[in-house]
Amino acid sequence: MPHSAHPNRDNVFSHLRLVAAALVLYSHHFALWGQPEPQALGLTLGLIGVSLFFGISGYLVTQSLMQDASATRFLWRRLLRIMPGLTLNTLFFAALLGGMAGDVATGGALR
Repeated sequence: MPHSAHPNRDNVFSHLRLVAAALVLYSHHFALWGQPEPQALGLTLGLIGVSLFFGISGYLVTQSLMQDASATRFLWRRLLRIMPGLTLNTLFFAALLGGMAGDVATGGALR
C-alpha cells in the first residue's frame, strides 16, 4: 500500500466528498431535462450532497483552526487559499457580464 506524504490526509473525507459531488451532479441533470428531482427522506439528493459538503468543510476548517496555534496565521492561510480563485472568478465574470451589459446598453452592438 503506497504511503502518502501527508498521512493525516488519507481518510474517508475524500470518498464522502466524491459521493456528495456525485449526488449534486445527479440531481442537476433532472433540472436540465425539466424533470422533478427525486427525493430521499423528504430531501432532494442535491440538498443532501450540498449539506454533506458543508458538514465536511465545517469539520475540516475547524480541525485546521484547532491545529494552528496562531489565529492570524490560520486566517492568512485561508485567505491565500480562497483569494486566487475568487479573484480569477470575479474578473472572468466581470468581463463576461460587462461585455453582455455593453451589448444591452448599446442596443445590441458595441460602439
